[in-house]
This record gives sequence, structure tokens and C-alpha cells, in this order.
Amino acid sequence: VVASHSSAPDNSYLHVLQSLGIPGLFIWMLLLFSIMKRAKTHPAFIASFTAFGVSGLFNNTLFYPWVMAVVWLMVAIQEERT
Repeated sequence: VVASHSSAPDNSYLHVLQSLGIPGLFIWMLLLFSIMKRAKTHPAFIASFTAFGVSGLFNNTLFYPWVMAVVWLMVAIQEERT
């Protein structure tokens, strides 16, 4: 029998909860909030992080390599500014 649905959650947050548990989800959310806190000086960074966060609710986009590369590049740029 071929399954007609995916075997993993299509939500980045549920994926972290499933694989790391409640403590891991808490630590991962702290990381996301610290990145957001550092990026509040530039509207483009806020818009990007918000878009990635919302898309993570509906698709497992936060773990795509190109999305992680963009997020970490934005963090590096923000760190360089301060």
C-alpha cells in the first residue's frame, strides 16, 4: 500500500518538536527570538525573518539549505554592523 501523505510533518516547528522534544523546541525558539531581536534595526531583516517564520508554519522551509544560508548571512551582516 502506497501512503498518500507524507511521513513527516510539513511544519518546521512540529518537526523540531518531534525530533528534539519540548526542551529542544524551547531552545530553538530562543535562538529564533534572539536572531529576531538582533535584526530589529533593519526593516528588510524583519520582513525576511517574518516571511521565513510564517512559511515555516505551512512548509518545512526553515531547514532548506538556501533558507538557512540566507538567515545566517543576515545574522552575520547584522553582527558586523554592531
